[in-house]
Amino acid sequence: MLTKEALVLYRNILRAHGRRLPPALREIGDAYVRDEFRRHQRADEQFMGPFLQEWRKYLDSVDGPATGRDLDVDVAKSLSDEQRAQLARLRKEVASALNRS
Repeated sequence: MLTKEALVLYRNILRAHGRRLPPALREIGDAYVRDEFRRHQRADEQFMGPFLQEWRKYLDSVDGPATGRDLDVDVAKSLSDEQRAQLARLRKEVASALNRS
């Protein structure tokens, strides 16, 4: 079960998407956030701290003044193969959505 803190963060991310993202990207972003939070509903506590920390950083990047930043080199190097594949799929979806707009 997600904590109250996690649910508040989840809602804030969705609200930020509504304020800051164009409709096509909002649709993709909302679906991705829903999927990730759903997958972590019953995650062990050891995973939830880092999970929430990264989503807080994401919220700051979306809702803050500097949107569209490149992924930090150190963060990119630390991604697992699965995360790299997921990032590639997300990039492809965003490019496709932008082409449809």
